[in-house]
Amino acid sequence: MIESAGRQLWLEIRRNEYRWFFLVIAIGTGLALTDRVSGSVVFWTDVTLAWRDALFVLGPWTGAAAAWTAGRERRHGLDELLRTTARSPFRRRFWSLAAVMALGLLAFGLIGGWLALSSVQRVAWSGIDWGVILIAVMAIASAALFGFAFGAWKPRRATAFATMIGFSIIQLILFDGKGWSSFLTATPSVRSSPWSGVSPNLTGEQFFLFAGLIALGLTLIAAVDDCGWLNRGALAVSAIVIVIAVSAVIGQDDAIRAEASASQREIEEPTRGSYTMICSDGATVVCVHPAFEPMLDQASTQFNALLLTVGELPETPERINLLPVVSTTQEPGVWSHQLRAADPETDLRRAMHDLARELIAPASTASGAIAQNTILASVLLEAGRPVVCASDEAMDSGVVITPVSCDSLKHLTSMEPSERSAWLTNNMSAIRSGTIILDDLPPS
Repeated sequence: MIESAGRQLWLEIRRNEYRWFFLVIAIGTGLALTDRVSGSVVFWTDVTLAWRDALFVLGPWTGAAAAWTAGRERRHGLDELLRTTARSPFRRRFWSLAAVMALGLLAFGLIGGWLALSSVQRVAWSGIDWGVILIAVMAIASAALFGFAFGAWKPRRATAFATMIGFSIIQLILFDGKGWSSFLTATPSVRSSPWSGVSPNLTGEQFFLFAGLIALGLTLIAAVDDCGWLNRGALAVSAIVIVIAVSAVIGQDDAIRAEASASQREIEEPTRGSYTMICSDGATVVCVHPAFEPMLDQASTQFNALLLTVGELPETPERINLLPVVSTTQEPGVWSHQLRAADPETDLRRAMHDLARELIAPASTASGAIAQNTILASVLLEAGRPVVCASDEAMDSGVVITPVSCDSLKHLTSMEPSERSAWLTNNMSAIRSGTIILDDLPPS
């Protein structure tokens, strides 16, 4: 029996006109979403939401393919003839529907596999939120069912196109809604954290909502040709389940709005439980939370290059801690900075700037500000940061140092490394005290 079912399903997949288009959709959507998981450190919550968001394309497409498949009998002029057979219309259409659903789920699986492979060397901490993925799978199934029901009800060529446009519009309108409305889709507006996962998390309410939609879709397909009391009862039960689920979602509106108005910093919770920091082997040890292990080598290289450029100072740290929650008590010889999950790359840049400023310009004066900033930019540039100067501003990938003398920065960076290092050493006292002025910078 299982072998026969598999053979029937494979036959319907081969007969489906859209089978190769699903592969094209999977490849295109996977490549488009790759940028979402291309950072130097990626969390599984990021991969989960990127995978889920494939539904923006795959959901309407699956519905359109199902609507087209449902009208196949009418397009080929076989509907009247097939009605004379002993098999019920629902049983006759079941495998066509199953083929479309299988193609949609296969495309979704391929997208998830591609995203996981694209980020596997940089992904860390927690794991995939399978609750979110389960809702996405149920959404694909419901899209196929409703698309098939529309196609069986109105077996016209335009039905597939209308289904795709309709599903897309509904999804976008609900997604942009504030509060509970976006949770009526499988792609609600949520935020993620590697510590607390996806929030707000209404997976339970959404499960019952999509279970009701799947039951309603199946009943609508059966009711196209037979709207007897059994199907009417099933329609009523499905509608009741959907209403209860929607009511449960609406009941969470206050919590959803409170979460939406909270700042990103408020959801950066301290890591639960104990953990062991992972540290580098450089001259200056750099330690990070295990969640940021993929960017440890990058952080160690940049900080050691910075400290080598600045030279030995009394305040030079022996160890640098980059943690999601910074300890309020500082150990001697340890310098700490926050590294948040929301944007670790920006925080890493800011940490380098903050440490460089603490070492080079612990004291500042109005007359020495330009000179100190110019030297700070040159040190960061020599340490490997992509600093670009224009209009008296030095820009390092979004972090701004101002005011800066671009001409003096150019002269500093054009010096021989040994000559520049000797100049910094000889003038470090004036630089750190803020008594150095722009005219003191080479060539002077």
